[in-house]
Amino acid sequence: MRKFAYDIVRDRPNKILLTDRCDEHGCMSITNAAELVIEDLREKGLLSPEKRVYYEDTMGLVDELCHDGEKFTGFAPGPR
Repeated sequence: MRKFAYDIVRDRPNKILLTDRCDEHGCMSITNAAELVIEDLREKGLLSPEKRVYYEDTMGLVDELCHDGEKFTGFAPGPR
């Protein structure tokens, strides 16, 4: 079983939007697996220092996973 599950909704040069699929798979949410999600995006070649990573959580809220291009550095509120 995977530790986390997400779908890529939109991938643009300056931002990427993910949606959480943890409810479907019984695994950690993007919020709880933030470090792993950023690492996964980096390993897939989808991350750069200037690319913002937004995610829609299981409650429908959009927030940002902050990073330095290599690792997760914290959370920020997304557009409301």
